[in-house]
Amino acid sequence: MTLTIAWTRNAGKHEELVFASDSRLRSFGSWDANPKLFQLERSDCAIAFAGDTRFSYPMVSQIQAYVKSDPKFQSRFQDISLLKGQILNMMNYMFSHKSDYEIPKVRFLLGGYSWDRKRFYIWHIFYDQKSKLFVAPVVKTWKGIKKQRHISVIGDNLLDFRGRLIELMKSRHKFVNGYFDMEPFEVLRDMIRESKFETIGGTPQLLKVYEHLNCVPFAVRWKSEKETFTTLQGRPLQPFETVKYPLIDSESLEITAGSSFG
Repeated sequence: MTLTIAWTRNAGKHEELVFASDSRLRSFGSWDANPKLFQLERSDCAIAFAGDTRFSYPMVSQIQAYVKSDPKFQSRFQDISLLKGQILNMMNYMFSHKSDYEIPKVRFLLGGYSWDRKRFYIWHIFYDQKSKLFVAPVVKTWKGIKKQRHISVIGDNLLDFRGRLIELMKSRHKFVNGYFDMEPFEVLRDMIRESKFETIGGTPQLLKVYEHLNCVPFAVRWKSEKETFTTLQGRPLQPFETVKYPLIDSESLEITAGSSFG
């Protein structure tokens, strides 16, 4: 399993949509170098998953291919708020061609910026056992809070994550009247470091969607007990690799321009 988050971050006069996840997949052991955040063939949205990779990877691959197949999707002529419905229909039609009935233990977060409605959207996609269809309710504001904050978390140890996030926001006097900055990423980072969370591991991965309709993955600088290294989408970079994307230090949260990272 995993721990995957999407939230709206306050950036002064503007907002950003941030996706973050760990990098661990488990089968006959742990493999800590796997992508869980995916760009689509348009620059205003992204998708992430948590759950059974037998369902998640084929579906993400087909969603990417589906968006790539239609010029209206690629050009952003069709707004993300309408594209969501098209993707959902495709997923359900695809699943109807499975030969045996099996409940797909997988969840997705689809999010992006709507040029039509001038706001960010996050949809939580999951399989509804009653209707036997994938559904995609929109993520609403965090209940009981005065500010308009949006966040959705899928995967394992959700109560632990929520409790830690609340405590961190309280410690910074932001719980009632503040906005999210990078607090969800900080909680994810700390949970990855704790060995008691067996299904959460590897390194954090990060991706942002901006109001100017651009989606940017971030390289992540990570310090383990043995070494300090850089990853991109969970994959440790080799010493000679050069990456054009920005780099975030997982401890200081300082962001620098892309360069040779390995």
